[in-house]
Amino acid sequence: MVQHIHICPVGFYPEPILEAVGGPLPADKYYFLYNNHELSIQTLERVRESLETLGQKDIYDVKIDPFDYSSTITAIMKIHHDETRLDPESKFYINFTSGTNIVAGACCSASYFIGATLYYVINKDYAPRLSRTERIKVIRTPHIPDIEKMKPFAKDLLLKICQKEEGATIPDLTYYLESSAQKINHHVNAFIESGLVVKEKNGRNVILKGTEQGRMMCAWISENNG
Repeated sequence: MVQHIHICPVGFYPEPILEAVGGPLPADKYYFLYNNHELSIQTLERVRESLETLGQKDIYDVKIDPFDYSSTITAIMKIHHDETRLDPESKFYINFTSGTNIVAGACCSASYFIGATLYYVINKDYAPRLSRTERIKVIRTPHIPDIEKMKPFAKDLLLKICQKEEGATIPDLTYYLESSAQKINHHVNAFIESGLVVKEKNGRNVILKGTEQGRMMCAWISENNG
């Protein structure tokens, strides 16, 4: 059975999380990203109590720094990594309603990397005429290759492209990776389509460079390959 896993930053109020419970997005397991602030801890306790009353037992807490963008992404990526090792078919959802703007930005970036469904819960006081289902707004994110399913060659190729600021050419890559230009072009085109790599002209040469998203993905690959 496919597991539906929700990742929710915890702010100062429980409503942005609880309003989505029992809504249109299925949920089997919850991860709550909380911080040291007293109100965040109190909110976490209230959310936990409410979910346990409803019979939800799969609840996990992950402590984050709400002002550290990269560590928040790393926390989400680790959840994804650990869960997909248990069940590769797991589906992920990220509620980015609560928390700091930095956490919200990290949630958006992380959803892009793990292919999660990103959603926001509109405060009912601002939209009293909308039903609860209508107030849960799903945000469409671009699709990129699932890191967990990328083959070693594709990971090595992306790492090589992003390794240097000046980028790399196809002849460089065929030499370093001892592979054909046809095979490399196949993967490069997929990277370009996913927004991980761009092409730039330098005279007669075509230079491949990693985008910010591509470099972030490489940082995660390097950390977990190490």
